[in-house]
Amino acid sequence: MALVAGALAAAPLPVSAQWHAEARVGQFDFRLGEQSAAATTSVGLGVAYEASAGWFRLSAGVPTGAEDPLWGAAETGGRLDTDAGPVTLGVDVAAQGFLQRYTRQLEHPGGVLQPPTVTEGTATGFGVALQALPFAVAHAGPVTLRAQGGWSGYRSGLEDTDLTRHVALAGIELTGRPTGSVLVGASARRYWADDTEYTLAGGSLMWAHPSVTLWATAGRWLEPADHPLSWSAGAQVPVGRRLELALQARDDSFDPLYASAPRRSWTLGVRVRLGDVPSTAAPVPASYERGVATIALPASSARGVPRIAGDFTDWQPVPMTRDGDTWSYQAALAPGVYEYAFVDGNGTWFVPPSTPGRRDDGMGGFVALLVVGGES
Repeated sequence: MALVAGALAAAPLPVSAQWHAEARVGQFDFRLGEQSAAATTSVGLGVAYEASAGWFRLSAGVPTGAEDPLWGAAETGGRLDTDAGPVTLGVDVAAQGFLQRYTRQLEHPGGVLQPPTVTEGTATGFGVALQALPFAVAHAGPVTLRAQGGWSGYRSGLEDTDLTRHVALAGIELTGRPTGSVLVGASARRYWADDTEYTLAGGSLMWAHPSVTLWATAGRWLEPADHPLSWSAGAQVPVGRRLELALQARDDSFDPLYASAPRRSWTLGVRVRLGDVPSTAAPVPASYERGVATIALPASSARGVPRIAGDFTDWQPVPMTRDGDTWSYQAALAPGVYEYAFVDGNGTWFVPPSTPGRRDDGMGGFVALLVVGGES
């Protein structure tokens, strides 16, 4: 979600290991390819593995046009973090490799009596990128502050052209949740590359619903100021427990790591979860009687005396009640869909993995859905 130009951003990782098969079609933006190359149309196929310790992805693209490339890519990364009271400290690391092969037209000059001739030739290219980004994240109610800095390196080649580039970067992002389904953020980043400094300021917006997630980002370069607005937008639609549809588009005016030309890209894809998909409990209240919903939390899942915050508390933490081995909270709720999370005795926001309806909140943490229906 964050605006991360010139960086291999590491997304929040799932708690349980997951295999996925992916298929996409569209204009792919190959930043590890030739600098001046525009986005190219391809059909991409891939397989990905994601777990709490790390992730990797293998993918390949089949060209749809005569001048589009045949390409293959490998990506891997991971995250190490630890809780230090209300602050989470850690580091994101990532690596990416890329190969491509172009078919292009070669013009040969003719002689005095011979006209010029045109033949087809091929060109091959490669790219590799590495990144290490230490970070610190602090939570204060519905607001999250993230500070990050580190190093990115990049090398690419196309026939006789070879480019090596190193970028140091630092940034800060403030994200808030005005309602349970909406995330808004503001960010600023600073880059240092080849004795030149670049500054990017931008914002992000995400609206999450059980049936669809919509997101958008926009940013402008303050230094250099002659680059226009960069933006991205997308949608994710789950279809059952295995299938997810995704559409995204972006327009990048500049990238300080890859020093790439302005380019626009879009993809439409489908993602299928492989292997056994464990059945999960419905995200309903522990009980719902006479318009009052009860939310339960096992005492073994909480550190200290927990509190709860959600749509029904305006995201302000409120006390829970202990009853034997369970903490509980009761709220008068009309039928509908709500989001919530817990806060432990140290002020850390959490949602146990066993909580029905648990999902990524877009800020590196988790929330839980609560679906209130008829009386139980």
